[in-house]
Parts: sequence; structure tokens; C-alpha cells
Amino acid sequence: MRPNAFAVRGIIALSVIGLGLAAGVVTIALSPRSSPKESASTQPMAFTKPGVAIIDVNDILSLERGNSFFGETLASSAESIIGALDSYGDDPRVRAIVLSVNCPGGTPSACEEIYRKMMELKKDRKMKFVAYFKEVAASGAYYISMPADRIVTTSGCITGSVGVIMYTLNFSGLMERFGVKYQGYTSGRNKDMGSPYRKAREDETEYFNEMIRTVYADFRNVVMLSRGSKLRGDPSALLDGRIFSGAQAVRNGIADMIGTEHDAIAEACKLAGLDPSEPVIIEHRNDGNFMEQLKRAMGAVADKKIDVKTGIESVLPSKYSGVPLYLYSAGQR
Repeated sequence: MRPNAFAVRGIIALSVIGLGLAAGVVTIALSPRSSPKESASTQPMAFTKPGVAIIDVNDILSLERGNSFFGETLASSAESIIGALDSYGDDPRVRAIVLSVNCPGGTPSACEEIYRKMMELKKDRKMKFVAYFKEVAASGAYYISMPADRIVTTSGCITGSVGVIMYTLNFSGLMERFGVKYQGYTSGRNKDMGSPYRKAREDETEYFNEMIRTVYADFRNVVMLSRGSKLRGDPSALLDGRIFSGAQAVRNGIADMIGTEHDAIAEACKLAGLDPSEPVIIEHRNDGNFMEQLKRAMGAVADKKIDVKTGIESVLPSKYSGVPLYLYSAGQR
């Protein structure tokens, strides 16, 4: 008799969690982020002293939801960030938010929704924002940082990449070599634009280029609105898709200063009129009960969210082929 799927999942879940706990890999009690919160004041919800919140941006920015090991729907990366912004925006103690960024970008739609939520908080709550760039804060990650009043970056961070890229594959040459022909039946001559099975016509190539230019214009306008007066150099050159190290970014006005996350928190405190020498870090935690924590832990293991990924594999399934992206990925053409 074959065991049912639920029983198999249960056995796997208990086995993995047991091994994880024995090895110290899986921690059921989800702990706060370490540095700099270990040296800052983390206050309980009942505490009324104003402070600063920190939101991590680590994943490819997308509106695509996933599923946990147990089949539950998981919020998209953009929804998670927007949810955190809503949560801290509703907390009157939170006077400033540090966006701690380690991300190469994502889809224009996801970036736009995050950007609009941040701008809404700036307008309605007079919220102060500081962006802290860690290792990579490029393209769409730079886009969502534009509401920030200050940008603090590590000197070796890769940032910039203001531009749009669209990935497509084309197998027509390979098909010709092996005598394979493509025959598509469409309702119009442009219905199969971008098809990997035939060569693109000149008018199609120009159409795609025009679309890319339109999407890029939106990106450029957002950057110019936020940092146009701070840029040191020709915007056409600085915003042509090139990347910068953190040090180069500061020299060119792409970022404001070199520093650590502690420095970013201090800047946020100054902007909010708080004492930077004794920052209060406000953290909203919603760990839930044991079973909820177990589900999240297993979901992370099953979805391999504990793996380190470049991110490009998250946005190159077929659904993103031919879709303009605010994404930096070295070596991809």
C-alpha cells in the first residue's frame, strides 16, 4: 500500500525539523535581526517612546506569490515589504524607517507599488526614510530607494543600473540547422512577437525598443525627481544602465555617504529628531504559535529559501520572457 502524500510530508517535516534542531540549523523561536539590534534598544509594543523601524529587502522584487510546503499561499516579496510599511506606518511610535537593501531589482510593477506606498507614508505620515545599501542595491532596488531622504552605502556595494532589460531566447538558427520549421497560427501578424522559434522582424525589434524606452523613461523620471539636484555629472551618462561601486556612487551623487547600518540608523534618528546616540529600534513580530512557526520553517526548507541565490533564476521562467525588468544581473544579455 502506498503511503498518502500527507503522511509522507509529515514524516519528512518531522525528520527535517528534528535534524535541524539537533544541528542548530532550524530555530523555532524566530529571533530578531542581530546587528545592530543587539546594541540598540528593542522595546516591547507597550513602550511608547518613538523610534526607528528596519525593513529588509533581500529578495527579487515581484508580485508573484508562492506556496509553502503545506500548500499555503505565501505573500510575494513586494507584498511582504508593503505589509511591513503598512504595519510600521500605522504605529505612531515609528518616526523613521531604514530600508536595508540587498537586492538586484525585479519587475517594474512590483517596484512601482513599493515606491507608491513609501511616497504615501511620506505624504500622510511625514515618515522619514533612509536607504542602506549592503552588497547589491541595483536597478529596481535603487528605484524603490528613491523616496529615501538619505542613502547610506557600503563602499563595495554594487548599485546604479538605472535602466530596463528584457530577456528573450531565440532558437531559430538552431532549428534551421536541424531542419526544424516553425508554423504559428495567429489572429494577427504581431500576436507571436518575441517568439523564440522565428527571427524577429525589424519592425518588431523597433517596437520592443520603443517599449523599453517608455518604461525606462518612467524609471529615469523617478530618479531625477528624487536625486536630480544631487547628481554630479551628466544624467544621460550616469543613468544609462551602468553600475557603480558604493564609493563611485557617492562621488557621483547616486548615494549620499559611505557607512554602516548603524550609520543609517543614526541618520534616520537625526531626520526624525531623535537621539542618534541611543536609538530605539521598533520591531513588529508576528511569530504566531508553534505550529505556525513550524509551517514557516518547513516552507523555507521546502522552497529552499535558506539557499543563497543570484536571483536571476527567480525571474527567468517563461512567464517573464519578453517582459521588461528593472534588474541587474552580471553577464546576462
